[in-house]
Amino acid sequence: MRAAVPTHLGDALKHSARVGFTHWDALAPVETGLAGPTPRLFFTPDHILERRQEWGAELLAARLSGAWRGFLGYVKPWLVTEHTIVRADVERMYRKVLDGRTPPEKAYVVSIA
Repeated sequence: MRAAVPTHLGDALKHSARVGFTHWDALAPVETGLAGPTPRLFFTPDHILERRQEWGAELLAARLSGAWRGFLGYVKPWLVTEHTIVRADVERMYRKVLDGRTPPEKAYVVSIA
């Protein structure tokens, strides 16, 4: 796929990004010799810093707030949150996530002191 997209788009492809580090230990090296721009790693903290420099802190905060409100409106009808401050519950929730036993509509919010 990483070769097919740049070949298909040719000069119309202006940017290529590598996104996602869930399985960082299995991340393949960037292929050389692909058509189009060299894939650039997308790292959210770097992107936020770039937007802050470009837009300023106040505008960045306003845009993030607006996007967050939109996201909350989208998830409110179906997302179920479970909050805990109990250490045993934190471990139970963490193990469920690690084992892949957490359904997509479930979000855990944990606070530990």
